[in-house]
Amino acid sequence: LADFEAASAAAPGFADPIYQRAIALSHLGRFAEALLAFDAVLALTPNDPEIHSNRSVALWNLGRPEDALASAEKALELDPGLASAWYNKGIALKGLARFQNALDSFDRMITHDATNADGWNSRGAVLRVLGRPGDAVASFTRAIDLRPGYIDALNNRAHTAWTDLGLYAAAIADLKAAQKADPDYPYLTGELLHLKMQGADWQDYDVLKQTVDDGVRAKKRVIRPFAYQAMSESPADLRTCSEIFAADQFPAVPAPAQAALHDGGKLRIGYVSADFREQATAYLVAGLYEHHDQEKFEIVAFDNGGSDASPMRARLEKAIPRIVDVAGMSDDGAANAVRAEKIDILVNLNGYFGKPRMGLFARRPAPVQVNYLGFPATLGVPYIDYT
Repeated sequence: LADFEAASAAAPGFADPIYQRAIALSHLGRFAEALLAFDAVLALTPNDPEIHSNRSVALWNLGRPEDALASAEKALELDPGLASAWYNKGIALKGLARFQNALDSFDRMITHDATNADGWNSRGAVLRVLGRPGDAVASFTRAIDLRPGYIDALNNRAHTAWTDLGLYAAAIADLKAAQKADPDYPYLTGELLHLKMQGADWQDYDVLKQTVDDGVRAKKRVIRPFAYQAMSESPADLRTCSEIFAADQFPAVPAPAQAALHDGGKLRIGYVSADFREQATAYLVAGLYEHHDQEKFEIVAFDNGGSDASPMRARLEKAIPRIVDVAGMSDDGAANAVRAEKIDILVNLNGYFGKPRMGLFARRPAPVQVNYLGFPATLGVPYIDYT
């Protein structure tokens, strides 16, 4: 970086050191500075597709997926065969919850560069979301074949094999291989212990649990809160675990000023859940929806899971006057949908369980935000007012 900065100072109109400086800043995680450098070099060479593609990476890491998508699309307008731009476009679309479009982009990437392990891994993640676990495993496997010891792909294949396909032995093998490659990989130790518990494998349980407890107390990313609920008896440790996870995955996001609670009229209550269907949460809260006083409250459901056309779904549709589908929305889009409904009290029925939408709550779309039922413990975030 120092050398590229010196070169840029010596020849201010020379594009290459400015571009290489931007790349170096990206590798250092200094994405705001990198974006300024990419913009500076584009002022000199506006039609370079690789610069637009790498600019997309900086925008994505700055939490600007729509702008990242536009930058990747500009790169593809200039060079339709640029594999990295197809990959970056897919990543942006995935972040915007446009999963089928993301899959199409990863497929296009593969036609131009079939050796990109990151692309195969990301493609597998999208296939899993789209309900195609077998195809997802095949895609993760291709990524691992291309990059042996690829921890993220091993982790993804393990979760798909166990959660979606019931393949316990295969899942354990993948997690152990990932742990061997990097014992300190975030959350991996906890994932392995959680999976062993689900498989009733109690070998070395006490040792592994102590490792997890020590990691949490050292404020390391050693286990996810949902898994830790099943093994810790310490409220202080459970809170620390949630705080670590939230800071890593769901930090508060600057948001527009939120209107105060209504001074008069009906209170508008929003429920956010992926389980407005045949699922335990629905059985526990169906009566709550039905017993809301319609003269005092207006109820809106924000559905992150979709309809399963079950009798329970029909019951919920009868009890809840308005259901807004947010499953295909980005966190920004879902937060804007909540704001559009002028919700006074927003209830989080998933927390860290199931299909969480913590990113929605991180944007503070309602003046009062509540965690309830799905994850019966603290979420460890400042944007949830009470549990």
